[in-house]
Amino acid sequence: MFHRESRDLLVYELVLLPGGLKLQPEKPDTPEFFTVAPLGASKARLIAKASFETLADRLTNILQRPTVNVTNLDGIYSMDFLFEPAGGPPSSGAAVDRDPPIECAIQVLGIRLQSRKRKVEMIIVDKVDEIPTENR
Repeated sequence: MFHRESRDLLVYELVLLPGGLKLQPEKPDTPEFFTVAPLGASKARLIAKASFETLADRLTNILQRPTVNVTNLDGIYSMDFLFEPAGGPPSSGAAVDRDPPIECAIQVLGIRLQSRKRKVEMIIVDKVDEIPTENR
């Protein structure tokens, strides 16, 4: 059994930077795709043709925090940037060519992630009825 309730949680909001969006919209019939390709232990590349709604949805998984699109932008956009995934290798103190974390790297698109509290609808599990099954 479960129920739904709203809770105040820390979320990320996708917002436009003051300088504006650095992307041009694709043709309306452009199919969406989204991939994050690991490039070794400390680099990843996000490549997508996607809406900002899709970007927010995927960032929720990458960042392990709800992400909401508040750009008010519709359409599909091409996105391509390098970033250092969370939990990358610890710094040895030596000068290394490192990419910024995704929260900073995303700014090349003309958007940023703004942290704030918002109401988020949650599914709360009240009870789990487990029916024993025979091992075979």
